[in-house]
Amino acid sequence: MKYGEKVKYARLYILPKKLGKKKISTYELAEMLGVNPSFISHVENPKPNKPEKKYGRDITLKLADLCGIPLETFERDDLDIMDVQSASPTKELAEQLKNLNVDAVIIKNAIEKTPLTKEEALELIQLISKKV
Repeated sequence: MKYGEKVKYARLYILPKKLGKKKISTYELAEMLGVNPSFISHVENPKPNKPEKKYGRDITLKLADLCGIPLETFERDDLDIMDVQSASPTKELAEQLKNLNVDAVIIKNAIEKTPLTKEEALELIQLISKKV
């Protein structure tokens, strides 16, 4: 997956979930990263037969931090942002709880002590109920 595709995926899917929003516009992302909105558009939608535009390492690091994913995900073409993003703490916690055969009280306590958003908690409950 190319750099620009990863940036677009992060803006459309990862950041809205992280920030509890329906969507993040190029203007909002530009403001978060301290860049011009038109540059975001150039990065996400490269011109055919032109070199791919990328943010500097400091801006990429800021984006990676906002998304909660490793910097190298953006830097290496062989790493797919969807693979990294799918390895969520919610899924990992659900697997750990399922493997321990814990009861509902323990699951409730684990959810309360883990910093999950409402959506992540619901996802966790769905994952556990499918596995049990």
